[in-house]
Amino acid sequence: MEEQLKKEIINDLISGGVLVDEDIISRLDSIKDIKILNQLKENSSLILDNDFLSIIESEEKLNKETSNNNISKDINDSENIFKSNSEYHESTVITSHGNNIEIKNKDSLETEKTFINNNGNESKSSDYKDYTEKNEQVSSNNQENKELKNNSTSDNNNAVSLDSLDNLEDLSDKDEEVYDRKINIVMNYEASPKKRSYKDFVSYFNIRYKNLTKLLRGRQELNNIVAINRLSKKAERESVAAIGMISEVRETTNGHIMFTLEDDTGFMKVLISANSQNKELIKASKSLTVDEVIGITGTMGRNIIFANSIIFPDVPLSKELKKSPVDDYAIFIGDIHFGSKYFLEKEFNKFLKWVNGELGNQAQRDLTKKIKYMFISGDLVEGIGIYPNQENDLTEPDIYKQYEMFSDFIKKIPKRISIVVCPGNHDADRIAEPQPALDKKFYPDIADRENLFMVSSPSIINFGATDSFSGFDLLLYHGYSFPYYTDNIKEIRDEGGMERIDLVMRYLLQRRHLAPSHGSTLYVPETQKDYLTINKVPDFFVTGHIHRATCSMYRNVSLLNTSTWVGMTDYQEKMGLKPQPAKVIICNLQTRAMKMLNFELKKEQDKTDAKEDQ
Repeated sequence: MEEQLKKEIINDLISGGVLVDEDIISRLDSIKDIKILNQLKENSSLILDNDFLSIIESEEKLNKETSNNNISKDINDSENIFKSNSEYHESTVITSHGNNIEIKNKDSLETEKTFINNNGNESKSSDYKDYTEKNEQVSSNNQENKELKNNSTSDNNNAVSLDSLDNLEDLSDKDEEVYDRKINIVMNYEASPKKRSYKDFVSYFNIRYKNLTKLLRGRQELNNIVAINRLSKKAERESVAAIGMISEVRETTNGHIMFTLEDDTGFMKVLISANSQNKELIKASKSLTVDEVIGITGTMGRNIIFANSIIFPDVPLSKELKKSPVDDYAIFIGDIHFGSKYFLEKEFNKFLKWVNGELGNQAQRDLTKKIKYMFISGDLVEGIGIYPNQENDLTEPDIYKQYEMFSDFIKKIPKRISIVVCPGNHDADRIAEPQPALDKKFYPDIADRENLFMVSSPSIINFGATDSFSGFDLLLYHGYSFPYYTDNIKEIRDEGGMERIDLVMRYLLQRRHLAPSHGSTLYVPETQKDYLTINKVPDFFVTGHIHRATCSMYRNVSLLNTSTWVGMTDYQEKMGLKPQPAKVIICNLQTRAMKMLNFELKKEQDKTDAKEDQ
């Protein structure tokens, strides 16, 4: 009886997304009391997976928590909001410790780790790859993180209105403590509309070229660069280095990569041989795109350079992993789409109750009190006329009333939480980037709220600074350029395309530009500054648009693509886009540990699985 209960608990944890390691197994094995095991079996699907170790640490603590915690009926009647996805990168082991998740490279751990599979049997780490055969690896410089994957649509028959949450009062008139917001808008687009000409595009590309060239000149490999018009004077087989913008790229019939490099003095052909022993060079060459600015080194031929390296502006290896001295948290959401008939109202209201500390056990409620920042990555409303026949997908065709729903949502967020919001392509804003902050006429009721910061897309926000800490720099961008790169960059397309948006984010960081190709997004050619250039490397890169939730790390930059709050539309199904709705990313700013909170109801997940199997 005792052993059977333990196996059932293990299976529940695994199905709930908890990685069961030796620590959990040994602690669970130490419990002999059948009553406690029964209590644990009942609550194993209701608690944070990273709280599980502390809950089973002692029988006394377990008795106290299970008897005193007032788990709300909402969470008993639905899937655990803190359930993580059961897919993990095979190169990463995620272990629970207290209030954060420790992420380690598997290579640094003992090779004979034991875990329990879904049948309750012990297996060795050599079997781990088979157990997680669908996993994908995301790694850079031994910085590993997990990407949680969970596709879903939803039926709203049981949805409830935001107005039905009577216990979530409007906080706008409530007397509250005055908070030090610690929010500083570093970059925000505010230019006024004006007539543009072709000369503006020339100026815009010249500014971009100069900005990225400046970044590349700091690279040691490019100390001896030569202007392209002087390269023809170099002797054959002489070593050269150059910086330029790619004006054309193609693959020859023999599999070589040929591209044209251009600077403000001229053009030069560059060839990368398919027979090169440098596999990384060949891989990088196949991901080149027009209009990006790169550096190359190689040897001169007759009016051609035979390249032996490609240098991208990229994130410096010395980039610091910043951590706050304060135990604060930030949460990240996006693509809410108020006004859509696919809006997941019940799941969204569940999130609202959680963020107000009215859902979950005491530890979960206490956690919400530490949330000081919320970032929303655009598409606040469904909008009007965004795609063909969209009117059939609307519950509210009035754009102003859609934004009234958004305003009602903001009013229900505790004032201690600073809210930073950028627009998306569904919002009442121009689609061309950079997108200005949303006009106040769409949210007059909340325009003067001291905890609301409306910014452009893209924008850079510094937050969490103290007297002894410079704070975090966060790049907030909706992500309108992303589909271009999932479709046109073979490496990204082969790895999953839209389902691997973390690869797109990494790709753009390496190029230090949010839309390096002219055709990747609609844009306004500003003549004084290119707002899409990533001049300053952020600590957080936060995006949306794709409706898929992603957490990863690249050279100490946290890459976060937010979830959505709508199910799969007919249009998305035709486009092959599988959303991962009702997920919230939460970050402990003191440790930089990330966690995905799942507010999706299990019955909706089951419907999605059935739909995809058809």
